[in-house]
Amino acid sequence: MTLFSHRIPRITLFLFVVLLLVNALGFVTAGDTAGEYKLKAVFLFNFFKYIQWPDIPDGQAYKAVVLGDSPIIGPLRKITENRQVNGRKIDLLQLSDINEIPPCQILFVSPPETSEIEKITEITLPNNTLIVTDKDGMAKKGSAINFVLENEKVRFELNNKVIEKAGLKSSAKLRNIAIQVE
Repeated sequence: MTLFSHRIPRITLFLFVVLLLVNALGFVTAGDTAGEYKLKAVFLFNFFKYIQWPDIPDGQAYKAVVLGDSPIIGPLRKITENRQVNGRKIDLLQLSDINEIPPCQILFVSPPETSEIEKITEITLPNNTLIVTDKDGMAKKGSAINFVLENEKVRFELNNKVIEKAGLKSSAKLRNIAIQVE
Protein backbone atom coordinates (compact mmCIF):
# COMPACT_ATOMS: atom_id res chain seq x y z
CA MET A 1 0.00 0.00 0.00
CA THR A 2 1.43 3.37 -1.02
CA LEU A 3 1.06 6.71 0.65
CA PHE A 4 -1.45 7.82 -2.00
CA SER A 5 -3.44 4.60 -2.21
CA HIS A 6 -6.20 6.08 -0.06
CA ARG A 7 -8.63 8.34 -1.83
CA ILE A 8 -7.91 11.96 -0.96
CA PRO A 9 -10.57 14.49 -1.92
CA ARG A 10 -9.26 16.45 -4.90
CA ILE A 11 -9.94 19.80 -3.26
CA THR A 12 -7.70 18.78 -0.36
CA LEU A 13 -5.06 17.73 -2.86
CA PHE A 14 -5.43 21.04 -4.74
CA LEU A 15 -4.96 23.06 -1.55
CA PHE A 16 -2.03 20.87 -0.54
CA VAL A 17 -0.35 21.49 -3.91
CA VAL A 18 -0.92 25.25 -3.56
CA LEU A 19 0.63 25.19 -0.09
CA LEU A 20 3.57 23.15 -1.37
CA LEU A 21 4.19 25.66 -4.16
CA VAL A 22 3.86 28.52 -1.68
CA ASN A 23 6.54 26.97 0.53
CA ALA A 24 8.75 25.93 -2.37
CA LEU A 25 8.76 29.43 -3.83
CA GLY A 26 9.64 31.08 -0.52
CA PHE A 27 6.49 33.11 0.02
CA VAL A 28 6.65 35.84 2.60
CA THR A 29 4.10 37.25 5.03
CA ALA A 30 0.51 37.94 4.02
CA GLY A 31 0.82 41.74 4.06
CA ASP A 32 3.78 41.77 1.68
CA THR A 33 2.93 42.75 -1.90
CA ALA A 34 5.61 40.48 -3.39
CA GLY A 35 4.27 37.50 -1.43
CA GLU A 36 0.71 38.39 -2.40
CA TYR A 37 1.57 38.30 -6.11
CA LYS A 38 3.53 35.08 -5.76
CA LEU A 39 0.42 33.49 -4.30
CA LYS A 40 -1.77 34.95 -7.07
CA ALA A 41 0.67 33.49 -9.62
CA VAL A 42 0.32 30.06 -7.99
CA PHE A 43 -3.47 30.33 -8.21
CA LEU A 44 -3.27 31.46 -11.84
CA PHE A 45 -1.02 28.51 -12.68
CA ASN A 46 -3.49 26.13 -11.02
CA PHE A 47 -6.48 27.57 -12.89
CA PHE A 48 -5.15 25.67 -15.92
CA LYS A 49 -5.91 22.45 -14.03
CA TYR A 50 -9.49 23.30 -13.12
CA ILE A 51 -10.83 24.98 -16.27
CA GLN A 52 -11.72 22.99 -19.37
CA TRP A 53 -11.09 24.58 -22.77
CA PRO A 54 -12.65 23.22 -25.96
CA ASP A 55 -10.62 21.97 -28.90
CA ILE A 56 -6.99 22.49 -27.96
CA PRO A 57 -4.91 20.27 -30.26
CA ASP A 58 -2.75 17.64 -28.57
CA GLY A 59 0.75 18.87 -27.88
CA GLN A 60 -0.17 22.54 -28.20
CA ALA A 61 1.04 24.72 -25.32
CA TYR A 62 -1.34 26.73 -23.18
CA LYS A 63 -0.95 30.47 -23.62
CA ALA A 64 -1.19 32.94 -20.74
CA VAL A 65 -1.10 36.67 -21.37
CA VAL A 66 -0.58 39.47 -18.84
CA LEU A 67 -2.07 42.74 -20.04
CA GLY A 68 -0.36 45.80 -18.60
CA ASP A 69 2.21 46.22 -15.86
CA SER A 70 1.68 43.93 -12.89
CA PRO A 71 3.86 42.49 -10.14
CA ILE A 72 2.42 39.06 -11.07
CA ILE A 73 4.61 38.72 -14.18
CA GLY A 74 7.87 37.84 -12.37
CA PRO A 75 6.45 35.11 -10.12
CA LEU A 76 4.31 33.78 -12.99
CA ARG A 77 7.40 33.48 -15.22
CA LYS A 78 9.20 31.60 -12.46
CA ILE A 79 6.28 29.20 -11.91
CA THR A 80 5.58 28.48 -15.59
CA GLU A 81 9.22 28.07 -16.55
CA ASN A 82 10.06 24.37 -17.01
CA ARG A 83 6.65 23.21 -15.71
CA GLN A 84 3.72 21.65 -17.48
CA VAL A 85 0.02 21.40 -16.71
CA ASN A 86 -2.00 18.49 -18.08
CA GLY A 87 1.02 17.56 -20.21
CA ARG A 88 1.21 21.04 -21.76
CA LYS A 89 3.84 23.73 -21.54
CA ILE A 90 2.63 27.25 -20.71
CA ASP A 91 3.78 30.08 -22.99
CA LEU A 92 3.70 33.43 -21.18
CA LEU A 93 3.44 36.81 -22.87
CA GLN A 94 3.15 40.35 -21.52
CA LEU A 95 1.43 43.07 -23.57
CA SER A 96 0.54 46.72 -23.08
CA ASP A 97 -1.98 47.19 -25.91
CA ILE A 98 -5.42 45.55 -25.80
CA ASN A 99 -5.52 45.53 -29.60
CA GLU A 100 -2.60 43.08 -29.59
CA ILE A 101 -4.30 40.41 -27.43
CA PRO A 102 -3.77 37.08 -29.20
CA PRO A 103 -5.94 33.99 -28.77
CA CYS A 104 -4.99 32.63 -25.34
CA GLN A 105 -6.39 30.43 -22.61
CA ILE A 106 -5.85 32.85 -19.71
CA LEU A 107 -5.67 36.63 -19.86
CA PHE A 108 -4.64 38.40 -16.67
CA VAL A 109 -5.75 42.04 -16.82
CA SER A 110 -3.79 44.38 -14.55
CA PRO A 111 -5.86 46.90 -12.53
CA PRO A 112 -5.18 49.97 -14.74
CA GLU A 113 -6.31 48.05 -17.83
CA THR A 114 -9.66 46.96 -16.32
CA SER A 115 -11.28 50.22 -17.42
CA GLU A 116 -11.42 48.56 -20.86
CA ILE A 117 -13.02 45.29 -19.62
CA GLU A 118 -15.96 45.50 -22.05
CA LYS A 119 -13.68 45.86 -25.07
CA ILE A 120 -11.36 43.15 -23.72
CA THR A 121 -14.32 40.79 -23.30
CA GLU A 122 -15.47 41.52 -26.84
CA ILE A 123 -11.98 40.80 -28.23
CA THR A 124 -11.47 37.56 -26.29
CA LEU A 125 -14.98 36.02 -26.37
CA PRO A 126 -14.53 34.15 -29.68
CA ASN A 127 -11.27 32.63 -28.36
CA ASN A 128 -12.56 30.84 -25.22
CA THR A 129 -10.37 32.98 -22.97
CA LEU A 130 -10.56 32.95 -19.18
CA ILE A 131 -10.29 36.59 -18.07
CA VAL A 132 -8.67 37.04 -14.65
CA THR A 133 -8.52 40.41 -12.90
CA ASP A 134 -7.22 41.90 -9.70
CA LYS A 135 -9.54 44.80 -8.88
CA ASP A 136 -12.62 45.05 -6.67
CA GLY A 137 -15.91 44.54 -8.47
CA MET A 138 -14.54 43.14 -11.72
CA ALA A 139 -16.20 39.71 -11.41
CA LYS A 140 -19.52 41.50 -11.70
CA LYS A 141 -18.35 43.51 -14.72
CA GLY A 142 -17.08 40.80 -17.07
CA SER A 143 -14.14 39.06 -15.45
CA ALA A 144 -14.46 35.29 -14.99
CA ILE A 145 -12.14 35.23 -11.97
CA ASN A 146 -11.14 38.19 -9.81
CA PHE A 147 -8.57 38.16 -7.02
CA VAL A 148 -9.60 39.75 -3.73
CA LEU A 149 -8.04 40.16 -0.30
CA GLU A 150 -10.29 38.91 2.47
CA ASN A 151 -8.97 39.20 6.03
CA GLU A 152 -5.46 39.66 4.59
CA LYS A 153 -5.78 36.39 2.66
CA VAL A 154 -5.72 36.06 -1.11
CA ARG A 155 -9.00 34.61 -2.38
CA PHE A 156 -10.77 34.73 -5.69
CA GLU A 157 -14.25 35.45 -6.92
CA LEU A 158 -15.62 33.26 -9.69
CA ASN A 159 -18.40 34.24 -12.08
CA ASN A 160 -19.49 30.94 -13.62
CA LYS A 161 -21.91 32.66 -16.02
CA VAL A 162 -18.99 34.53 -17.58
CA ILE A 163 -16.98 31.29 -17.73
CA GLU A 164 -19.81 29.50 -19.52
CA LYS A 165 -20.38 32.46 -21.87
CA ALA A 166 -16.71 32.13 -22.88
CA GLY A 167 -17.36 28.48 -23.81
CA LEU A 168 -15.41 27.14 -20.83
CA LYS A 169 -16.24 24.77 -17.99
CA SER A 170 -15.04 25.18 -14.42
CA SER A 171 -14.62 22.20 -12.15
CA ALA A 172 -16.80 21.80 -9.08
CA LYS A 173 -13.62 21.78 -7.01
CA LEU A 174 -12.69 25.24 -8.24
CA ARG A 175 -16.21 26.55 -7.66
CA ASN A 176 -16.21 25.12 -4.13
CA ILE A 177 -13.18 27.11 -3.00
CA ALA A 178 -14.18 30.33 -4.81
CA ILE A 179 -16.38 33.19 -3.72
CA GLN A 180 -19.33 32.83 -6.10
CA VAL A 181 -20.37 36.03 -7.93
CA GLU A 182 -23.04 36.69 -10.55
